[in-house]
Amino acid sequence: MKKIYQHTQTNALLWILSVIIIGAQVIVLLKKDVLENKVVLIPIAIITLVLVLTSLIFTRLTITITNKHIEAAFGFRVFVQKIALENIDPAKIEVIKTPLSYGIGLRMTPKGTLYNTRHGKSLHITSKDGKKTFFIGSKNAEEIKAILLKELR
Repeated sequence: MKKIYQHTQTNALLWILSVIIIGAQVIVLLKKDVLENKVVLIPIAIITLVLVLTSLIFTRLTITITNKHIEAAFGFRVFVQKIALENIDPAKIEVIKTPLSYGIGLRMTPKGTLYNTRHGKSLHITSKDGKKTFFIGSKNAEEIKAILLKELR
């Protein structure tokens, strides 16, 4: 497979929020009475683990186009969305502005499953048969659309 395009976008805000919350947890843990109460340590450990895993997975989104497919993958390829180029109808590729209500991350929306790390423009692709959607948020949505249209000719 020949790689035509690849771009990784990150969301530093999620990392910053995670560091702040973990820092606050460390400050709470440093209090003597908290350390003596072992029951409190379990929820703090669980929250810390969830924050770290969420940050590792959802702060990076890599969009790759090859001569066979377009793919979006979070983090260490934990969640991957892919559609074959042969299944894409060029008329069904659109750049849209996603509403704030759609959120960030892996989101179920009325238009399909959205993969994004920030708000703004998104690329929405529907397969030729209308059964599969490919929906990704990217500041390079127009560039990706142009590359796909060129490849589909």
